[in-house]
Amino acid sequence: MKKKGGAKSFFAQLKKFWRFIWYDDSLLSWVLNIILAFIFIKFLLFPGLGFAFQSELPIVAVVSGSMEHKQVHPCYEYVMDGICTKSDKTSYDLCGKSSIEKQKVTLDVFWNSCGSWYENKNISQSQFSEFPFSNGFNIGDVMFIHGKSFEQVTVGDIIVFRSFDGIPIIHRVVRVDDSGAEKTVQTKGDHNAGSIAAGQRSELAITQEQYIGTAVAKLPFVGYVKLLFVRLLLFVMGIFA
Repeated sequence: MKKKGGAKSFFAQLKKFWRFIWYDDSLLSWVLNIILAFIFIKFLLFPGLGFAFQSELPIVAVVSGSMEHKQVHPCYEYVMDGICTKSDKTSYDLCGKSSIEKQKVTLDVFWNSCGSWYENKNISQSQFSEFPFSNGFNIGDVMFIHGKSFEQVTVGDIIVFRSFDGIPIIHRVVRVDDSGAEKTVQTKGDHNAGSIAAGQRSELAITQEQYIGTAVAKLPFVGYVKLLFVRLLLFVMGIFA
């Protein structure tokens, strides 16, 4: 009987705690909700997605505009992982080409600005239109990453790789070189004027050791939760005016 009473007491306390978490509006309740959400994401959701997608980094929140098919104000000051803090409001940029007036970017408009670079890599507009995420993706999107074999990676794939300074980058494969002893790939952000050619984030010869996985699905805008938090932090630090 004592054991039964103890079980009842435990479930009563559990019910009380559950109601406190979900229905109480106190600061303590909010703090506990954040802690529980962190525990759920860190130790249940993230490992579960990693197992399902066979990837060490199963989801990526997009925080930079390097894959956007948009004309945007050219940025001249970045912080952290490509987050722009200052831009030129007098013009619009796409693939390094500027214009005064903004227009909706269809694949034809994108190709007019960016196509010559790809054609020099023997990639035609019709080929590009068949690539995964041929319209790119935007800041705030969440990408799901599958740990596909590096040997299966081909031109047009969107991959995540670690730069030499350890930062994960998500760009499109534009060249595969398997002529040597070790396969390497070159990537480029669709929005960028070219591949990053120097420094710790060079993307001219990405190796299997750097490779994390390939993008297979997109969830629009969900990543803004992370992005808004980061921008709020930067604002508090005085980096954003």
